Amino acid sequence: MSGFSVVPRYSPVEHPPFLRTDAANAGLKTIATAAGGAIRLLGVTIRANAAITAELQYIALTAGDSQATELISPSDGETSAFTGIDKQASWAGSEAGVVLAAGSSLYLNFVPVAAGTTPTNFTVYIRYVPCDPGASLVTVP
Repeated sequence: MSGFSVVPRYSPVEHPPFLRTDAANAGLKTIATAAGGAIRLLGVTIRANAAITAELQYIALTAGDSQATELISPSDGETSAFTGIDKQASWAGSEAGVVLAAGSSLYLNFVPVAAGTTPTNFTVYIRYVPCDPGASLVTVP
């Protein structure tokens, strides 16, 4: 059995839910970064804790360098998706998921209708699998 190596299989991790209260006009915000090695994203859910302000046009969720991978599109993250408490937008990856290399990040993009300074109120849930020993996902306030 030469020519290949066995890669250890890691168990999925439910990252502790975390709160985001960015202003509707916050723009692109880093929300989490892979640390200590690569991780494989399995799913992300963004849940409204309150009805979202009319100042917010949409949010979008992207991953990787230069936000190369779109997980929640602007049309899926339109304000109409968050008209009340418990309204949600989600992305669920395939078995393969989306790999974030060490140092790569997840981003939320807040796009306002106008000035949009009113705070939003979301809880973010992330499920992932470490690809390397010691790999984890670190949230960014």
